[in-house]
Amino acid sequence: MAADCVLPCDAGLISTERLARLGWTRHRMTRAVALGRLTRVRRGLYRCPHATSRVRAAAEAGARLTGLAALAELGCWMWREPTLSVAVPFSGTRTLRRPATARVHWCGQREMRRASLASVHLLDALRHTALDEEHEDAVAAFDWAFCSGRLTLAQFEEVLARLPQRLQSLREAIDPRCESFLESVARTRLRSAGHALQTQVPIGPDWLLRRRQRVDLVVDAVVALELDGREHHEQSFEADRRKDLDAAIAGLVPLRVSYSMVEREWWLVEKAIAAARTRPAGGTHE
Repeated sequence: MAADCVLPCDAGLISTERLARLGWTRHRMTRAVALGRLTRVRRGLYRCPHATSRVRAAAEAGARLTGLAALAELGCWMWREPTLSVAVPFSGTRTLRRPATARVHWCGQREMRRASLASVHLLDALRHTALDEEHEDAVAAFDWAFCSGRLTLAQFEEVLARLPQRLQSLREAIDPRCESFLESVARTRLRSAGHALQTQVPIGPDWLLRRRQRVDLVVDAVVALELDGREHHEQSFEADRRKDLDAAIAGLVPLRVSYSMVEREWWLVEKAIAAARTRPAGGTHE
């Protein structure tokens, strides 16, 4: 039974059919359940112990994860644990055991055919995210999909084509060059506030290419805004200080903010940007 723990599960789910193809007998499946190595979710479907609570809830409801709940399984950028969102085929109304707080998307055959045992296809999860979530959270999800290499421009257009007119503004809001969650959030908030933005702006001396780094956001051609996330480490301290010096030499006002500042004290960031804008910009960052 040692091989049970390395089953080729789909996010912790495996079908009876797949087990049979792997040579499992009914007796072996029953024994694995008795030993706690598998849990029978419903007819034809088993769950492995490492399945997350989101996957368990969707599977037990006879559904698949979608929206931010599905994207969270892949490591999508977000502030907190998302609301459970599930996808159910139109023909599945009688079998759905809907969790009390879950959002439900009724899906056609196309979506369900390309879904896995645990989740809908990435493009469908992104579309449902755009429909369900606040603008800032939806933009961050698309930025993450581009940054992680999971989404192409052609696929983005495919998702947009299936969204209502009110959400077509996502085309201008999303930046495939975005490199972090905080950068995505700050860009969305500043753009909504009417600021002129440049993203991932090269900075540093041309004659020393190894010194040329990129500023996360240049705001109104004045502020060099750097977003330091939770993953920021002490070993980057010296390089960050040098980048701030390069920004000042280029005539920009360096402004470095943390994860908690963006999450809890955004008003303070806005105040600092407003103060910096009163200073005349000099030099160039082109």
